[in-house]
Amino acid sequence: MVANNLNGGSPWEYEGLFPIVQEDPSLLIPGDPYHGQTAPWEWWDSSAVELTAIYSGLSIDMADTILKHALLLNPDMSKTKALKYIDTAQYYLSERICRALGLCWNVGIAENPEKNEMRLFPNPATQQVYLQLSDASSNLLKVEVVDVVGRKVFESGNIRENTFQIPCQQIGKGFFTVKAITTEGIASGKILIQ
Repeated sequence: MVANNLNGGSPWEYEGLFPIVQEDPSLLIPGDPYHGQTAPWEWWDSSAVELTAIYSGLSIDMADTILKHALLLNPDMSKTKALKYIDTAQYYLSERICRALGLCWNVGIAENPEKNEMRLFPNPATQQVYLQLSDASSNLLKVEVVDVVGRKVFESGNIRENTFQIPCQQIGKGFFTVKAITTEGIASGKILIQ
């Protein structure tokens, strides 16, 4: 929503990217020489850094030095901030990159769209996603779920029904494309599992 407002109300109006507004780190740490953040999507637990240092043959003091230097480049590091950056990349930029490359599917892509449209609900989902074909005479032959990098994360075949339940716990959290092969053709759509 914020991205669309900054893009003149339309997500496709400008080719530029959604600006991520951040404070100058020198305001948080006086005298900071960097005047900008690197890798604002990163966050880590100091104990994990210490364990990594020990595993790598470094001292705890060296791990503390590494953490202090890293905080100069990302002074307000947090999981919340990191997830905002990741969400922006995944749910705003990825969609535009996909469209620009002609790789995105819309719900109901098929030669006969009336017979190949489907509903995916609830969306976003946490437990189950229900897939229902619009044409009551169509049956599902196969359902595939693919993640944003194209890996198949779920597949079920020989369904022979008009509806199907996709179990979220078997897939995990994220943004996915659902491809349904039906007796009438192919339909696809997108789901978000939280």
